[in-house]
Amino acid sequence: MSTVSVPHLEACLDLAKSDDGLGKRVKEALDVIYDVLETYGEDRVSLSFNGGKDCTVLLHLYAAALFRWRQQRQQSNAIPVAATSSEAVSHTASSRPIPSIYIAPLSPFDELEAFIAASEERYTLSLFRVTPPPPSGVEKGGDGMKYALKAYKNEFPNIEAILVGTRRGDPHGGRLAYKNPTDDDWPQFMRVHPVINWSYADIWNFLRQLSVPYCDLYDAGYTSLGSTFNTHPNPALLRVRGVHSTDQEETLSYLPAYELQDEALERAGRNKFLSNSGLPSPAVELLNPATATPQA
Repeated sequence: MSTVSVPHLEACLDLAKSDDGLGKRVKEALDVIYDVLETYGEDRVSLSFNGGKDCTVLLHLYAAALFRWRQQRQQSNAIPVAATSSEAVSHTASSRPIPSIYIAPLSPFDELEAFIAASEERYTLSLFRVTPPPPSGVEKGGDGMKYALKAYKNEFPNIEAILVGTRRGDPHGGRLAYKNPTDDDWPQFMRVHPVINWSYADIWNFLRQLSVPYCDLYDAGYTSLGSTFNTHPNPALLRVRGVHSTDQEETLSYLPAYELQDEALERAGRNKFLSNSGLPSPAVELLNPATATPQA
């Protein structure tokens, strides 16, 4: 599999020049990312990636922003014009891995794992995978996330900011700003939310308009992804294709996720608890206990 192409990234950057609603959302997100890169530098910025639709959008936005930011820095450092061609810049961008973290659930979908592996290659991710241990029954909510982020900080103490694909419509997303620090008793990171103001429709318009690859589960009727313990196709997308001619049984199938009309039903395929033990899914949270927010 080849890495993401320069024209594909440039199409994302060009979309930010549009005056329509999606163009404004893209520009807003890119501006947040540029600000973080200028504040911290790319060596101190990471990205939370779990293969969900929201962080897939965020990954593509970050790759495009990083491509442009690196290009501008090369040009400002008076590198010869021949060395700043699209080919040269592409090589520079793709050969330097993007720091990222995958907080994995205890029971991930095979399709999601395959997509994450493909994205790791496509975007040249330096992906740190951590699975919090099963609960013993005495942990407080969020302890698994705290464990994962502590492991990441211990392994990569230089990382100070993490891009997270949380949106305003997610649980507790309404209280978040573009940037929020973790609590004092947590590993210290600045959590950055470039797509905080995006809607469900914005996410799918972006993915489909730019032909950004996404996890196959979304085409099978899943609209919000967690672990196999708690995630099912969205019943709002259920359709009956007809009656089989031999056994007279109805053939059930689901519309793809982008066909969902009521955004309030985005999480209708998720159980109230994410596993039989009630363990919050590490795959959909990068959080403090009071601000649990999904990214899928």
